[in-house]
Amino acid sequence: TFISWLDGRYSGQSKTHTGAHASNGMTLRAGIFSGEGEKTAVWELDDLVCDCCQTSSAMTGSGPVVVYRNRTTEEVRDTYITRLVDGQWSVPVAVHDDNWQIDGCPVNGPAVSSGGELTVVAWFTAKNDYPKVSFVLSQDDGETFGAPVIVAEETTSGRISLTVLDSGGFAISWLETLGASGTLKLARYDQQGEMIESLVIAETKSSRRSGFPVITSHGDDVYVTWTDIQEKPQVRVARVRF
Repeated sequence: TFISWLDGRYSGQSKTHTGAHASNGMTLRAGIFSGEGEKTAVWELDDLVCDCCQTSSAMTGSGPVVVYRNRTTEEVRDTYITRLVDGQWSVPVAVHDDNWQIDGCPVNGPAVSSGGELTVVAWFTAKNDYPKVSFVLSQDDGETFGAPVIVAEETTSGRISLTVLDSGGFAISWLETLGASGTLKLARYDQQGEMIESLVIAETKSSRRSGFPVITSHGDDVYVTWTDIQEKPQVRVARVRF
């Protein structure tokens, strides 16, 4: 089992000339675990990343990839990817140079999904206080990507999830917001990144209490789960058959 996670073991430590950790922020790590839960390999993938944004990983034909919100010393927090190829992790690179500079963590991580020859990365950004959800496509297991395609803008708060479908193409979910109101939306795209259809899954709230919806798929059926706080908090699940 492959797992990636945010690791705060060095948070609060300072730099030293004796080989102490290179930063005092959150790090990104990944590992492979046996069926009995034993660690067979562990790596540090990046020594300074966004503190709270979720990471995402997928298994491509060439091996696992991890996407995450990077953090520079200038507080630029864009989406990065790293790949395990022939036993070595690649140097992390930006999926797209949004150059979003923000002092605090936006708590809005990217998503990646892969199937067949298609790998998709989606992310949220709000440079200049203009929110957008975008995705990029790769046909070479995440080594290179095409130009970004905008899914939603201006009235979105991100909170994306993503799944590649068995028949080709993919589905992506995101949250549209207007004041205190929120709308959970789902769209299906083909392998070239053209939208096939878009639909509303549920009405919700824009507050953090509404959480982060998650989607997955079996065949071309997409399963959506989200936190409903309209009356009392409860988790709901919907199946969408494309």
